[in-house]
Amino acid sequence: MLSWLMGNLCDKSERDSSPAVAVEISAKHAMPTDEPKQLVHSAAVNCLAQLGSSLLLSGCKDGNLALYDCAKRLLLSRISGAHEREVTAVAASPSQLCASGSRDKSLRFWRVDAPSEGSNLNLEPAGDLPDAHELVVSAVDFNSLDGSQLVTGSRDNTVKLWDAVAQQQISSAVVSRNLVTHIRWVPNSHQFLQSGEDKELKLWDSRPLKVVGTFSRKQYIQTCCDVRQDGDQCVSSSNGFGGNGCEATVWDMRSKKPLLELIGHSESVLTVGYYDDTVVTGSADATVRQWDPTVGRETAILPVEGAGPIACVRPLPQVANGLIGAATFNRGVCLCSVGSDSLSLSHRY
Repeated sequence: MLSWLMGNLCDKSERDSSPAVAVEISAKHAMPTDEPKQLVHSAAVNCLAQLGSSLLLSGCKDGNLALYDCAKRLLLSRISGAHEREVTAVAASPSQLCASGSRDKSLRFWRVDAPSEGSNLNLEPAGDLPDAHELVVSAVDFNSLDGSQLVTGSRDNTVKLWDAVAQQQISSAVVSRNLVTHIRWVPNSHQFLQSGEDKELKLWDSRPLKVVGTFSRKQYIQTCCDVRQDGDQCVSSSNGFGGNGCEATVWDMRSKKPLLELIGHSESVLTVGYYDDTVVTGSADATVRQWDPTVGRETAILPVEGAGPIACVRPLPQVANGLIGAATFNRGVCLCSVGSDSLSLSHRY
């Protein structure tokens, strides 16, 4: 059964597409964000993507995008009206080409660029595919080899592969009842992992664009997934309520069998990711947690007061002593500092 949050992020009903509109680059000057007088986003932040070692891209329910330098604690750029409806997925390639998907069914491309030497980076429009899917675009990720291809998923049961340079569809595949929640490319591979509301993880090969493996079905909707850098293990997160479900599961990529579960959240685990050899989760219980996935032990917990659901986490281990970016419903984008056995809130955007 879907939680209220999954209903908020994903729409079962088909929507009419809206014509593309010009976007406004509304923040040309970087600004420190240690104690923001006003949050960058005026509504819930749904998604994050990492660019390089220290940049984060955020997508929001208000249809806006923002780019941050987390090492310098700066807001670099903000685009108002990036989409007609809420941004539901963002991704970034090694070439600094970004993509965003939305409830307006569109897929849009953005280039990270410095207008002049010594100036701050900006987000600039780089392409628009207004009818990428028949329903909300719920997942986006660039391939891990060179970023030349992009895969998207939707609640319309389709997964599509795109030429990211030409911005043209390469292939499309339909799997019955496959309402896509998240996609993550396997590092240095032609394969990608996909989670869905059918409670399964699927392994896809992009070359024929077909499912080449399915993981043991879980009891609850799988909300998110990630793959360890060596490609040997992956992790997924589960929907749930009142402590039922609400776990993350570590999987063996070869056998497609679960290795252990990370149990401790009291509400849906909405997001999960690898931070070096540890796992980080965010939940509707307003906590960010770090885990030792070899024994299933929680090593650190950070309650983010007043944050509401934690919709997305993005580890930034190369910044200073290590950071985790967290997209929240009520407190914007939070940066969490990583200690040896602790997490602390260091900045908000």
